Amino acid sequence: MVKYLIQRILISIPTLIAISIVIFTILALAPGDPMGEFALNSGITAEVRENIRRSLGLEQPALSTRTYALLGRRPKAASSINY
Repeated sequence: MVKYLIQRILISIPTLIAISIVIFTILALAPGDPMGEFALNSGITAEVRENIRRSLGLEQPALSTRTYALLGRRPKAASSINY
């Protein structure tokens, strides 16, 4: 039983990585800007939008953003931003 569980866990790891890659790719290829809703809000200044974009890592290339997401950590520049 333990052998079966270990085998299933080892199979699930590459499966979850593949699923996350597919989802990130679909989101990266989707049209529009993730910050588009903020552009319509007149109460949010351009500086605040830029800070949010940096804190989410949206100004970086898609590959590095996905790498950070897969590794479970954030880029150093994003973690040092204060509002």
